[in-house]
Amino acid sequence: MNSNLWIILGISALAFSAYAIPHGFSLRAEEKKIEKTRKIAKKETKPNQIAIFQQIKNKYVFQSVKNELKPVTPPTIDNKKAKIIFSLPSLEVINSHNISGIIDNGSGDITIVFDKDFSNEKYYIQITGGKEIHYKKIIKSKNSVRILFEEQSLEMVQVVCSEN
Repeated sequence: MNSNLWIILGISALAFSAYAIPHGFSLRAEEKKIEKTRKIAKKETKPNQIAIFQQIKNKYVFQSVKNELKPVTPPTIDNKKAKIIFSLPSLEVINSHNISGIIDNGSGDITIVFDKDFSNEKYYIQITGGKEIHYKKIIKSKNSVRILFEEQSLEMVQVVCSEN
């Protein structure tokens, strides 16, 4: 009986691997892609600019650089906090802090890439806007947060991530 259980578990793991790996379910691969966008963003942007990427065939492709509309000098640099104010779907960035880029995954699905990592995935996230904002899903990692909004057109969205 015990050997049958191991065979079933082995077959299940093999079947999941056969499906998951080609379909992009590797968290490590996702983190590597995010790190690559961060390097491109640092190279292509100046202060008060955000790099814009678009997901094309499971790759993040650099599209452009956008200037913040209302840049402000952040108080003290706080590695435990990240903030961005932007609009959807244009991704016009009004203001940001500790953000290196935004990835447009299509249809109200965005990934915000942090300039500096959080210590873990257990940070708080607050999403507000000019009107009530609904989202379907949030996926957090140390270096980014992915948000799937229910609406694809929002005039102003503020996302604040904080460890304390």
